[in-house]
Amino acid sequence: MNKMMEAINKGFIKGYLAYKKAFSNRKGSQTVEYVFLVAGVIAIAALLKSVATDDLAEALRKKIEEFVKNS
Repeated sequence: MNKMMEAINKGFIKGYLAYKKAFSNRKGSQTVEYVFLVAGVIAIAALLKSVATDDLAEALRKKIEEFVKNS
């Protein structure tokens, strides 16, 4: 169990150092910001998908069909 905790701690430390290095380097900071933005959008999309019920999906489908017919 101690070896596992030690490995986890080393992983966190490596991750923190990579994070710190990316943000201290101007060239890498834009890439990191973009990655966080994309991850946030994916998380929001996943949340919306999990919340959406069949009734909501059907209502959205009807609204889209109505919009297309009226266009």
